[in-house]
This record gives sequence, structure tokens and C-alpha cells, in this order.
Amino acid sequence: MMKRAFDAMAQIDEIQSLRSLDGNRELLLQLAQIFVEDSPILIRSLQWALDCNDAPAARLAAHSLKGLVSTFYAGRTLKLAQQVENFCAIDDLESARGIALSKLVVGVQELVDEMKGRGWFDQN
Repeated sequence: MMKRAFDAMAQIDEIQSLRSLDGNRELLLQLAQIFVEDSPILIRSLQWALDCNDAPAARLAAHSLKGLVSTFYAGRTLKLAQQVENFCAIDDLESARGIALSKLVVGVQELVDEMKGRGWFDQN
């Protein structure tokens, strides 16, 4: 029963991720580790750029984050990152702030938690 609850909340499409990597599970696990290490840095960069009203830097951070998320076919978080990137592209930083701070950060953390729950890397 617990597995079903996890599956219902899951964002990662592991089958599609593996398919895009020619079935290379080792590479998928390496990319998960990179995501866990790099996503907090990109979130901080995004928040800093938004705080400084720097639309190009915010757009770059959102785009980079979107690229990392896309590896895992994580639809909800991918959509949020795309929305933030789009708002930054048209210099609507107020809308980008609303998504980045309230939703995108949560989505990224959910992905990290899901990766940990799947046992994709050492949690020490």
C-alpha cells in the first residue's frame, strides 16, 4: 500500500529517463547525484537573480534547472521551471518570483526526496 502512495506522488518517469539514456542505469544514477548537488546552487542563483531584478541571470538559472529536471521527465517540476524561464524572458520577475519561491523550490525538493526514496544514491 505504501508503494502505491509513493507512485501516486512520483514525478520521475524512470522508464522514459532510462530510454533516453539508452538504458544506462549507471548514468541515470550519476545524473541524479549531479542533480542533488547542483539544484540547490541553481535555486540560490535563481533567487539571487530575482532579488537583484536581473532577468537574464534569472532566466539562465531557470533554464539550467529546467535542463537538469528534464533528464528525469519530472513533468510537474519541469513545467514550473519552464514557466519561470518564460516569465524571466519577458521580464515579468514578479510572476517568476511567485512560482520560484512558492512552487519550484518545493518541486525540486520533492525530486530530491523521490531520488532518495528510490535509493538512487548514498544518503550519507
